[in-house]
Amino acid sequence: LKKIHENSLKACVKKKLLINTLSKERVYQEFRKLLISKNASFALQILQRKNVLQILIRDLNKIKCKDIKFVDKVHKDFLVRLAYLINKSKISYELAVNQLKLPKREKNELKILLTQHNSIQTAKEARVLRYNYSKDIALKKYKLMIALVQGKEAKTVINVIKNWTPPQLPVNGKDLLQL
Repeated sequence: LKKIHENSLKACVKKKLLINTLSKERVYQEFRKLLISKNASFALQILQRKNVLQILIRDLNKIKCKDIKFVDKVHKDFLVRLAYLINKSKISYELAVNQLKLPKREKNELKILLTQHNSIQTAKEARVLRYNYSKDIALKKYKLMIALVQGKEAKTVINVIKNWTPPQLPVNGKDLLQL
């Protein structure tokens, strides 16, 4: 059973507006820790009830309670979980990255994760995904897609993403430049 010290919670809620005085980098670091923690959904539910999510990322509090409860079942990766929250709360990518000071690499990866993608259920669809993205990004996109539909992972799809190597063209850009 998860518990929180009531007086500590009251003190935090009373001082919640001080979050705005922290640097965006600090807020990002703390939010990152929260999202990949063991009981992220518990913490997010409290933040939502106490209107702190609204301070972290405007309109994030619009997310449904059932979607917050599901966060712990989402792949334990900061960007996958953030993409899940952004998608479920229907906030824009721009709003989220402007409120959290994400490093450039993470901004780019989050944008890729949030781009629409078709359902991936077969080995062929997994190869298409893997052909278009790195192994890491393809796996994260698949795990996000599974979380958004609250489906089950297919071992075949995971296996293709992890082990299939996209074909290499015999000619590359450097070869063309030498002509």
